[in-house]
Amino acid sequence: MVGIAHPTELKRLIRYFTRLNTQIKQESHFAKQNHEVSDRRELSSMKALIINGDDFGATRSINRAIIKSHRDGILTSASLMVNGGAFNDAVEQAKRNPNLSVGIHLVLVQGRPTLPPHIIPDLVDSKGYFLNSSVLAGLKYFFIKSTREQIEKELRAQMEKFVSTKLEISHINSHLNIHMQPTIFNIVLKLAKEFGVKNIRLTRDNLFLNLKLDRGALAYKLVHSLIFNALATIYRKRLRGHGFRGTDVVYGLLQSGNMYESYVTGLLNNLKDGVSEMYFHLDSSPSENWYGKVANYKYIEEFQTLLSKRTKKMIQDNSIRLVDYSHVN
Repeated sequence: MVGIAHPTELKRLIRYFTRLNTQIKQESHFAKQNHEVSDRRELSSMKALIINGDDFGATRSINRAIIKSHRDGILTSASLMVNGGAFNDAVEQAKRNPNLSVGIHLVLVQGRPTLPPHIIPDLVDSKGYFLNSSVLAGLKYFFIKSTREQIEKELRAQMEKFVSTKLEISHINSHLNIHMQPTIFNIVLKLAKEFGVKNIRLTRDNLFLNLKLDRGALAYKLVHSLIFNALATIYRKRLRGHGFRGTDVVYGLLQSGNMYESYVTGLLNNLKDGVSEMYFHLDSSPSENWYGKVANYKYIEEFQTLLSKRTKKMIQDNSIRLVDYSHVN
């Protein structure tokens, strides 16, 4: 029979195993930190690329396109609209595909709110929808102070709805990049801290490279490049100061809804070292409509670009590593 240890010996054993457990946790923590630092250094000296699909959850056909592009194409990440008509389907699909990184696609324009309209009356129209125009919405949210408290309530409700799915929020961005509006960005930054999200899309495209590859819509590109690059430069300093992360460049703003194959392969040929993001608006069905769908966006063509053998070969030939937001330093 094994003898019962003396109480003094038991206390010594407990102290020993407590110290041992603490030491193991510390060593594991330092090993993880060293691995993360090594990974960040490695990515800064190579071409790393996040391929993101926006509007996840808007419709089932968009969900199908995103999942197929992830399984059979080059897509690594998706941004979820929590008030989309196919939200539940998107959550189910995301859980079936755990390697797909999923962030939140906040909506304050062209969509339905999470909260009842009477709680956020200054944000919605008579039918209970957000404004259709991002410009008008941005001006309203900037100049009418009463909207700010309502914006925070609505965005917090959207974040809470995402958290309720038990999925991890890998990043934050928004429909029509409305989060880059100064008033809204301050609220998003506050909520990102509150919900522990470290990655926020800083929308800044490369105008010169874009015009080299596609000279269309020149006025739109000049105005958007000027505004968004200036805002991103200001925000980057703020984010770094608070321990937030961001990619080196984001492609998609100046070619929104028209990320066709030859344009994307041109970007891939000119990709610089560091972590870049390309974001797409894709769909597997041209006939399925939804509130917020942009009439001139080439959803099917962008879907095909992500499945293209030529695009995949270009990634391989240029030694580009496909990553998600967990790799952003």
